[in-house]
Amino acid sequence: MERFPGVTLLNVDAILGQVRDVLTQVTRAIELILVLVLLAGVSVLYAALTASRPVRAHESGLLRVFGAGNRMISRIQGAEYALLGVASGLMGAALAELATAVLYIYWLDLPPRLHGMLWLVLPLGGALLIGVIGHWLSRGLRRQAPAASLGLLGEA
Repeated sequence: MERFPGVTLLNVDAILGQVRDVLTQVTRAIELILVLVLLAGVSVLYAALTASRPVRAHESGLLRVFGAGNRMISRIQGAEYALLGVASGLMGAALAELATAVLYIYWLDLPPRLHGMLWLVLPLGGALLIGVIGHWLSRGLRRQAPAASLGLLGEA
C-alpha cells in the first residue's frame, strides 16, 4: 500500500462472510415468524373446530338416527376435513405465489416464476394436518349416543 497509495484493497472474503451472516440471521428470523404463523393457524383451526362442535354433534346424531355407523361417520368427517385442508393449502399456495411475484417484480426486479412443489406440498400438507387435527377433535362425537348429540342444539 505504501508503493501504490491510490490503490484500495478490499477483503472480499470478509465482506461476503458478513453478508452471509446477515442473510443467515434474516433467514432464521423469517423461519421463526413462519413457525409462529403456523402455530397461530393451528390455534385458529382448533378454535373453529371447537366452536362448531355442537353442529357437528347434531349432524353425527342425525346420521346415526338414519343408520350410519362409527366407520361411516368417521369417513364423512375425514373427507370433510381433508377437503377443508386441500382448500386451505390451495389458498395458501396462491397467496404465497402472489407474495413472491410481488417481491420478484417490485423488489428484486426479476421475472416471476411458478413454484410447482408449493402447489403440491401445501394442499397435501393441509389435508393431512387438518384431517388429523379434525379427526382427533371429533373422536368423542363418534362415540356419543344420538339422543345426546341431538340434545346439544335443543332437539331430542
